[in-house]
Amino acid sequence: GMFDQWFVTAYLPLGFVTAVGFAWIQGRFRVLFPASLATAVAWMIFANYGDLNLRHYDLAETYGRMLLREVEPGAIFVASTDDSLVLPMYLQRVKGERPDVRLISGEFVGLAWYDRRMERDLGIRPGDLDAIRSRTIPQLLTVTAIANANVAPGKPVYSERPTDPQSLRPGLVQVPAGVLWKTAVEAEA
Repeated sequence: GMFDQWFVTAYLPLGFVTAVGFAWIQGRFRVLFPASLATAVAWMIFANYGDLNLRHYDLAETYGRMLLREVEPGAIFVASTDDSLVLPMYLQRVKGERPDVRLISGEFVGLAWYDRRMERDLGIRPGDLDAIRSRTIPQLLTVTAIANANVAPGKPVYSERPTDPQSLRPGLVQVPAGVLWKTAVEAEA
């Protein structure tokens, strides 16, 4: 699960206990309450400032660059998650890095509006999902369909998830490419 799911369950009881503690301090020691509150706020800032200051945080950009590093110019990158889509998209649109890579979201492939957009804006054929649906698992369906429809000499498809080797059209192979998988024609693999 996500961090926020367990955090809420842990935070609510702790929040109530903290409130009871502050109420007890205020009732017993009226003079100490403002001092303890000020100390608590000062400690929260002091103890957490380094973790909350993201001025020099570059791990997300580094991960985005790792995803794009092995992708050949003009190739297609099929992202499987929000992070792997948005980080390279940020690098392209904000930083101007690797605008040649055509990014698509594997989660949206198969939706009519997204398939039309892929063809119109990126020149990517959506692939026939129904032709291979019965032969592959759902997690590999869209990347395999995109590869079948678009891989050609000099035009590989890169993805986080591998394509399904049993559902690839003849003449295509998949090979590791850094942190990604590359699907290409056999001669270029």
